[in-house]
Amino acid sequence: MGLYGWPHCILIVKFNIEDVDYFVCNVYTPVSGKEKEQLSFLENLKRELLPLQDCNLLMGGDWNVVLNPELDKKGGKSECRNFKYRDNLVNLLEDFDLSDCWRLYHPLKKRYTWCQH
Repeated sequence: MGLYGWPHCILIVKFNIEDVDYFVCNVYTPVSGKEKEQLSFLENLKRELLPLQDCNLLMGGDWNVVLNPELDKKGGKSECRNFKYRDNLVNLLEDFDLSDCWRLYHPLKKRYTWCQH
């Protein structure tokens, strides 16, 4: 299960623990500045995830977007240019009842996996 097409990938793995199915989805999305590709990627991802809407789903990967510029960004350009992609990603997370687990446990903390000085 999953879509492969470098440089943008969706990988979905199913496993079973004690007769309960779990799905792990890893993504690598198009980089910022390529909004048309990002939006198309989200549409493909949503199509892949629809059969899993009521399943145990864990997602991760590189979304190439900043959900909250005040908390999730340091350095680089101050403006956030991919509002439509970010908004569509937030809608997808809501549609599948997914959340940012880091933000749930650290609602105001500033930490980064990448920064530009």
